Amino acid sequence: IDGSFSFTTGDSALALASTAPETTASPTTAPQADGTSALVESASGSQADVGSDPGSESASAAVELEDFLDTTSDEAAGASLLASAARVLRLLGTVGAIGGSVFAAFVLRGNRRDIRAVLDWVRRSGVLLMVGAVAALVAQVTAVGGWSGLWSVSTLSDVVGSSLGFAIALRFLAGALINSGVQMNTHHAAHAPDPVVAAKQLVGVGAGSASGARTAPASFESGASAETTPFVHYGDEAWQTSKSPGAFLGAGLLALSFLFDGHTVSEGPRWLHGVANLVHVVTAATWAGGVVMLAFVIARRRRRGVDTRALQLGVRFSVVAIVALVAAAVAGVGLTVVILDSVSEIWTTPWGQLLILKVLLVSVAAAGGAYNHRVIVPELERAPNDTELATRFRTVVTVEAVALVAVTVVTALLIAASSS
Repeated sequence: IDGSFSFTTGDSALALASTAPETTASPTTAPQADGTSALVESASGSQADVGSDPGSESASAAVELEDFLDTTSDEAAGASLLASAARVLRLLGTVGAIGGSVFAAFVLRGNRRDIRAVLDWVRRSGVLLMVGAVAALVAQVTAVGGWSGLWSVSTLSDVVGSSLGFAIALRFLAGALINSGVQMNTHHAAHAPDPVVAAKQLVGVGAGSASGARTAPASFESGASAETTPFVHYGDEAWQTSKSPGAFLGAGLLALSFLFDGHTVSEGPRWLHGVANLVHVVTAATWAGGVVMLAFVIARRRRRGVDTRALQLGVRFSVVAIVALVAAAVAGVGLTVVILDSVSEIWTTPWGQLLILKVLLVSVAAAGGAYNHRVIVPELERAPNDTELATRFRTVVTVEAVALVAVTVVTALLIAASSS
């Protein structure tokens, strides 16, 4: 963010001046909430100087500034509403794209129809990202130059060439890559490398035993009657991620886009805030998107009248969720420390109040996850075919998913809110 207005007060009218007074027409910039600068130019064709006559140029500049800051106008209100909708679409798309991809790659083991259904939602998330990017571009152009700015080459170039414009371009490209790059290729899960099983064996997270998870004979067919483990059922299919490099490239560009707008470009040391924000976005999306996909797969299997495999999904997702939740919490605390100037801002500013609401909603989801992990999953391990336990697991996961969708919406409001 650059550019400023300096002013003096006294008995005379307010006098405004740019930080570098010039005698010729030159635009002055005013910072925007998303990290870009909007151009404001006085109607007289020149800028007001602190030492100039306060009755002419300064008065004109004051009127221009008041018009620029007038958020009650139809154009400003429309741009603000569209920007809010764009942020919601962007975050929902991020949760679906990153969280859905991680869930499909590392958690989901089953038949091809389940995998295809999850990947379809990942593709739809790519569309959300593209729509959100276009909406964000229109909102920012309108905020800078009004609706007529949509047909102004200079206004469009100013926005596109800004830090926010680069972030928007990255998100649109990421959405296109995710939507087109997800390929429906699977292979036998029992014969494929399994990072979740490796992590379970390394740190002892989750429930159940992974012994024999990858020792099934090559001739094993799906549906055959044989010993299974909580992590891999012989005959399960897994998404072959190596066939979808474009989707993961898109996910990487999507994560990087968050380094070029929002509080990342306006608060604290840029590199520290950028790293913390990157970790927070990726891990939070992994957790939230994973919970939503978990609820979706369980509900889908239940509607089809097949075994929900709640134990398998629970023990596999617990490994991913614990790592993601811890990393997201640590990065979130770091971001809060960087953004806030004092602890009192947590309850005295809109940003802090929204943060409290977000933490409460996250606590609800985290409590549900802890209950499933500590209580339901161990019980399912002892009685994997207990339908009542499976129903309780599904209910808790659904509550988690609803809470995390609400967290996503609150986060969209949090991005636009000020901490002071």
